[in-house]
Amino acid sequence: MRKKELDHERRMAKELFSKMTRKEKFRYILHYYGLHIFVTISLIVGIVVYIGEYRENEKRRDWLYLVTPGDYCYELQAAAEILMSNSQWPEGLNYPVFTDDDVESGIGNMQLVAYLTNDEVDFLVCDKSTRMLLEEDETLDFDWVELEKTALGELVEFRRELFLLTFYDTARYDKMIEFRPVLVPAGEAGQSAQIQP
Repeated sequence: MRKKELDHERRMAKELFSKMTRKEKFRYILHYYGLHIFVTISLIVGIVVYIGEYRENEKRRDWLYLVTPGDYCYELQAAAEILMSNSQWPEGLNYPVFTDDDVESGIGNMQLVAYLTNDEVDFLVCDKSTRMLLEEDETLDFDWVELEKTALGELVEFRRELFLLTFYDTARYDKMIEFRPVLVPAGEAGQSAQIQP
């Protein structure tokens, strides 16, 4: 008995729907199914965005990290991009930035410690005081070269003495060694962190 009533109601609804104009059909669907449609579309868009972000993050996780001081970040990033395209390096670089002109607050030092702790430093551009501070930490394995003697230094005009540090205890060691000649010419071996200038 209940099945017959449901079948009858469905036939009546179908008949009514077929007699509606397009505008009325649109209003009807929107009224009864609008929330379902909105939730479904939102869910699909969310999944697509999440998958895209996940893939991008996975790709960037293997990229090398070139940490740059805030006041030269754009110039150094542009120079690194030019060097990468000229060398046809197949991947990209991550460009974390640290504040190196606020010595009193130590914000830059905290940023650097965070990057080092999270294994997010393969190359670091810094001033002499930051380099000497890092040299005091015997657990860090890096060498350094004056920035003006690197390929980056040839492309960037800088107003103070800066250094390019190469860290050897990175999880991306093989990639770093492969990419290092792009930044540092073969003639510049670099000086060990243990050597004081």
